[in-house]
Amino acid sequence: MELDRGRLLPAAPLRFRIPAFDAEAVTVLSLYPGISARAARALLDDERVRGAVMLSFGVGNPPDANTELMQVLEEAVARGVVIVNRTHCLYGKVDQGTYATGHTLTRIGVTPGGDLTLEAAFAKLHFLLALETSPEQIRSLMLQSMRGEIQGPAADWLSLNRVAGIKVFSSGSY
Repeated sequence: MELDRGRLLPAAPLRFRIPAFDAEAVTVLSLYPGISARAARALLDDERVRGAVMLSFGVGNPPDANTELMQVLEEAVARGVVIVNRTHCLYGKVDQGTYATGHTLTRIGVTPGGDLTLEAAFAKLHFLLALETSPEQIRSLMLQSMRGEIQGPAADWLSLNRVAGIKVFSSGSY
């Protein structure tokens, strides 16, 4: 296999800093059929929680018919909790614009996590919260690659999978 140098990040000056870290600042909210608003509220209403990685279905769909759950998410976002939507699926990315259920999350201020892994989303959210930036700035930075942890558009993601030797089924030709 040959190295694709176009995927390498440009060299940058080292700026090493360890921000203050609060181990309880980020939680993981795993959605499942039948999850109660009470369960989500128990995680998100803790005053030390400032961010959450939410695991949803498919391309980022919540059980939006559960209006109480959607209200809990909306209230948390309004309080400044940064909620990053990540899929339960092993492969693929969150695209909250694909279906109306995902659009509900966009409307209430949940940040789509793209193709971030759970671990990358969790660590990145901790890091950004430790920098004491605003929730709006954190939401914006979650969508940008800082160290190659998130890929660009779907075409780039498919290209990466081809380079890595992973077979992807698509109507397009390779």
